[in-house]
Amino acid sequence: MNPIAHVVMKFRMGFYPQYRAVGYDEDYLHGFALVSLFFGIFLFTMFRTALRAR
Repeated sequence: MNPIAHVVMKFRMGFYPQYRAVGYDEDYLHGFALVSLFFGIFLFTMFRTALRAR
């Protein structure tokens, strides 16, 4: 499922206590965030000389 949809569901659960988030998986959201973060750090590390030369 779309990770942005998970963020929207989490936001709605915070505002509306009676909101039932069908399909919400907090582990998926945290996993996606961590993988994206480490992938970005990896890309920055691999291409830092090209990025800083500009």
